[in-house]
Amino acid sequence: MKAALAEEENKLKALTGQRDSLKGDITALDQTVTDMSKTISDYKEACKSLDQQKRELDAYLATKTPMVEAAVASKKAQIEACITSVDSWIAQWRAYADAEKQAAATADQSATAAAGEAKKEQDEYDALKNSAQTLDAQLKALKTLHDDIEAEDDKNRPENMYVLLKELRAGLANIRLRTPQELESDLCIAWNELSKAKTNARDAKSAADTAKNDADAAKQKSDTATSKRREKILDCVAKTCPPPPPTPPRC
Repeated sequence: MKAALAEEENKLKALTGQRDSLKGDITALDQTVTDMSKTISDYKEACKSLDQQKRELDAYLATKTPMVEAAVASKKAQIEACITSVDSWIAQWRAYADAEKQAAATADQSATAAAGEAKKEQDEYDALKNSAQTLDAQLKALKTLHDDIEAEDDKNRPENMYVLLKELRAGLANIRLRTPQELESDLCIAWNELSKAKTNARDAKSAADTAKNDADAAKQKSDTATSKRREKILDCVAKTCPPPPPTPPRC
């Protein structure tokens, strides 16, 4: 009866959780619908002004373009050359910034890998350093298993003893008792590997930091070049297509 009651209570608890979750979803959906309706309504209202602004600019462009085209007819090729030249200059800056960004990402991946390798070497060195304590804990656990086997023997349960003996055999197979000389040699090797891994990690981190700084600087220069596009084009036009001299006064 108690078990059945507990099972029913668990079912009720699960259903209550599902109900609360569904209520939350419905509340969130209601809010989303409200927000969406307001957004659409606001956009409809704004469209009146936006459409008028665009119409005015379209009309201005249609009227002004033929006049300006006629005025610069002889210089149009030079003006277009200025635009092309500046756009090419900006594209080169963007390509440079992209390359620096990719180099920074590669350096960061290398630094992450080097840090992971250093941690692995540190773990291996620490495991060797603490091998006596680890082995002691493992052997004490196996001694407990030994006692369990003896307890099963006292109860004349050879089947259970067989299972536990297999576990004891598998556990003992994983025990490696180094001699002090072996531990000293393994520790020296592990320390050298750890030292190299730490040096590599420091160097990789430094290279990643430098690459990131270079990438940030390149992006800033690229952004600056982009922001000066109009200024550069107009400067080029002024130098390439200087205004004609004023008409001399009539006598």
